[in-house]
Amino acid sequence: MSSRPWPWLALGSAAVLVLLNREVVSFAIENLPGLLGFGEFGILPERALGLEGRRLASEGRVDEAIGAFDASLAIDPRGEYRRELGLVWMQRGNFDRAEQELLRHIQSFPRDGLALLTLAVIAEGRRDPPSEVRARLLQAQSALQDELRDLEQPAVPFPTAESEKHTHVLARLRATLAQVEDLLASLPP
Repeated sequence: MSSRPWPWLALGSAAVLVLLNREVVSFAIENLPGLLGFGEFGILPERALGLEGRRLASEGRVDEAIGAFDASLAIDPRGEYRRELGLVWMQRGNFDRAEQELLRHIQSFPRDGLALLTLAVIAEGRRDPPSEVRARLLQAQSALQDELRDLEQPAVPFPTAESEKHTHVLARLRATLAQVEDLLASLPP
């Protein structure tokens, strides 16, 4: 018998899950090496569709990106790709739909500073009163400051491979926060 019982426990757990939920069968089969500790887990379908949407959006294939994001969100309506869907609708020029998707995203992720900032940009583009634009920018500023504060003090040290990504995210957040502060300063009182 192996001195490492955890692969057998993982296999037993997977078998119980398979018996309890029909949808887990395909997940368990696709990810058996990961469940046994000998590889990585496969990618969930909603994540694969969301990543495909990101790729399509970055290539400028907006209509196809919308389809991929919609398919991802049909599987997981509270998924992380609703913000990207809002951004793509904004890119397409449909600001009402973009705002609708971003507001739904914020229901699931209320501290998403980038989504809040995008809502402020939409409000400014619609020529909403400066007080409404300012209120949205202040919400974005607060959320970005919270996110930055959380990331500056990680609970555990990042592995070397992750530290570069972490540094990049911090730099991007600081730059975005500086842009929000510049926008706030440029608004009339």
